[in-house]
Amino acid sequence: MPIPIDAKIPIQNEDYLVEPFEDEVLLYTVTGAKAVYMNQTAYLVWQLCGATATVAEIITCLEDSYPEQKEMIREDVHGALQTLIEAGAITLVDRPAS
Repeated sequence: MPIPIDAKIPIQNEDYLVEPFEDEVLLYTVTGAKAVYMNQTAYLVWQLCGATATVAEIITCLEDSYPEQKEMIREDVHGALQTLIEAGAITLVDRPAS
């Protein structure tokens, strides 16, 4: 049974902008009040937020794309999402009823 966060859809906060650097990415608010440094894995998670995919679907997509890292992906995705949630860069919403 998936943990509750896995059934949620992560949505990007539109107030954040992205500035890529060599090995990391800076995510910051338009006002400059908040900033988050992300590694490439966290940035990939950020890019997958905001469509219709649940956290579980994002994890499955990454596990399928990077099977050699399957053991670490769930933890990495949850960690990246927690950082983004704490920064206010994403929110988790329920999937709309169909």
